[in-house]
Amino acid sequence: MLGIKKIVSVSNDGYIKLKIPKEMGNLLEVICFPANYSEDGDYPDCMIAQERTAFFQEVLADKAEDVWNNL
Repeated sequence: MLGIKKIVSVSNDGYIKLKIPKEMGNLLEVICFPANYSEDGDYPDCMIAQERTAFFQEVLADKAEDVWNNL
């Protein structure tokens, strides 16, 4: 499996530019993380953004979904 790991700067308009080798094909999976993350997994800004999603606010906060405490 081919992979590329790069730290790149984001332009003022929010875009990044990557040169992809032909061998990787035309369909890619792209995952972005802030480059200033720590190795111990401390992502405070990302966690705050994730907590604001509808999944966290509606599904995980729903008492009907809290089945693990009933085991």
